[in-house]
Amino acid sequence: LYKILLPDNLNSIGASAFSSNDQLLEINIPDNVTAIYEDAFRDSYNIQTIDLPQNLTYIGERAFMGCESADITDYELPSGLTYIGNSAFESTAITRASIPTSIGHIGSWAFAECKNLKEIYFPNNITEIPYGIFSGCSSLESFEISSNVTIIQDSAFEGCSSLSEINIPSGITILGSYAFSGCG
Repeated sequence: LYKILLPDNLNSIGASAFSSNDQLLEINIPDNVTAIYEDAFRDSYNIQTIDLPQNLTYIGERAFMGCESADITDYELPSGLTYIGNSAFESTAITRASIPTSIGHIGSWAFAECKNLKEIYFPNNITEIPYGIFSGCSSLESFEISSNVTIIQDSAFEGCSSLSEINIPSGITILGSYAFSGCG
């Protein structure tokens, strides 16, 4: 499969629906899709473009993990997105991302090993930076930790070798092991 045209009335993409399809180059995700489940596109290395529909509320674990060729350089996640699963965007080519204020859950390792990630916007309603979320993001240059954050989990920024300065707010009550190991 090189190109997939999905019907406009589709409302979800199931677990592993297109995983490990290294021939897949192009897929349209219809506007009616509200959920993309676990491993849906995992390791589909050659997908060129991923356009997420504005009605999307749920991205499952490892949904796009390993989609390293996708042109997702400047990514504004859908405004109604409430859930990003563990490793959802791990090892993708994403360079910039904006997470909406509607988010209620961001999983561990969600953006880990995104070697091109330079900048990400986290909304102020986030109170915890998950385990390993940016681990191995060697191009991440800056990150603003909101004053509402109270917990930075283990390995959150481990290996972010381009991160040279960080301001840790006074409200932090838990700073996990290896949280900033290998930075700057």
